[in-house]
Formats: sequence, structure tokens, C-alpha cells
Amino acid sequence: MKVITFAMITVGLALFSGQVRSDAVVTQTLNFGVVVVSDNSAAHTYSIDESGNFSISGGFRIITPGNPGAILLTNYPGNIEVFVTGNVITTVLNPGQISQEYFDFVSVNVPATVRTSSLGEEEFTFGGTIQTSGSGSIQFTDAQYSGQLRIDLNF
Repeated sequence: MKVITFAMITVGLALFSGQVRSDAVVTQTLNFGVVVVSDNSAAHTYSIDESGNFSISGGFRIITPGNPGAILLTNYPGNIEVFVTGNVITTVLNPGQISQEYFDFVSVNVPATVRTSSLGEEEFTFGGTIQTSGSGSIQFTDAQYSGQLRIDLNF
């Protein structure tokens, strides 16, 4: 059995407005857990939403469920709306060693906006989707696959 572990490395970017210094801290990385690919005859997807719910289109067996990522905003003005966008930086997830197969990092799922508390703080979660190559081969290397994403915050 091929066991594949995922850990997404998150790159956060907070934009500053005026004299306000705002911070964004990753409190939990997006992680797709441990899976086995049992069928790669077509491109199969595995998604985790912001609430931690997951869905698969086939081909994946979940050994250990993953979790959504989380970001804590601090030092923002109180009761403001922060606009959030997520972008995939690493589109192909490789294990860092020789592997005939790979995963595509398809999308990052973030809330469109987040409202800060009266103290200028809020934590929000984000999810994502990966998919197999669909090449027909299941020659995935037993390893940890990782990639990068970017989350922009504007207010």
C-alpha cells in the first residue's frame, strides 16, 4: 500500500493601510492528511472546505483525514471588513524525490471577507483542492507531498 502524506506550507501576506500595522499568523497549515491513491485512470479530486468537511471524486482512500488551514488576524482596526483572496503558488505537488506520479494543487478556498472583532482580531479557516494526474499509473512515491499557497488580505 502506498501511503501519501500532505502538508501544505502557507505563505500569508498582510497589506498595510495608513499607519496601522496589521498582523496575520498561520495558526494551522492546510493539510490533506494521509491518503492512498487506488485509481488514477482519470483525474480524481480531494477537497477540504473551510469547515473541515472533505469530498473525494474517487480514486482516493482517506487513511487519516486532513484539516483546513487557519489564520489569526491581529492589530487590525476594530469592526472592519477584510477582503481575502487565495492563490495557488505551487501547482504541482511533488514529494521532493523521484516519483513517476504527482498531484495538482487546483485551488485554495477562502472566505471572500472576514469581519474583525471590536479588538481588531479574527481567526478564519481556509481549504483547498488537489487532484491526481489521471495518467493511469499509480506509481506514487510513499512520501510527504507539499506545496505553497498565498493568501492576500486587503482592508
